[in-house]
Amino acid sequence: MAVYVLGMALFTMVMGNGFAAFPVMTGGVGVPILVGVFHGNPATMAAIGMFSGYCGTLMTPIAANFNIVPAALLELPDKNAVIQGAGADGGDVAGGEYLFVELVDVCLNFV
Repeated sequence: MAVYVLGMALFTMVMGNGFAAFPVMTGGVGVPILVGVFHGNPATMAAIGMFSGYCGTLMTPIAANFNIVPAALLELPDKNAVIQGAGADGGDVAGGEYLFVELVDVCLNFV
């Protein structure tokens, strides 16, 4: 599950959007391995995957709706000011999500 969570966040950073990365990671890692091999809950896997994608979107400068447009509307002198503020939060939330997934894995043997 940790590979899916961190992979989803990193792949979202590369793709620039969680909705673009979600079907690729879910089709490649989520369904065949987490659901097929480890018999995980598909709804929980999808929810955690989308949340990981949101964290990745906060950490990428490619995401125009979160990073480029607000900087342009606010006429900030540094066009990367939004990503500098949101990137740390996205990293913190992704790290917390990773710890949560590991806790659930250890305590409940989810996956």
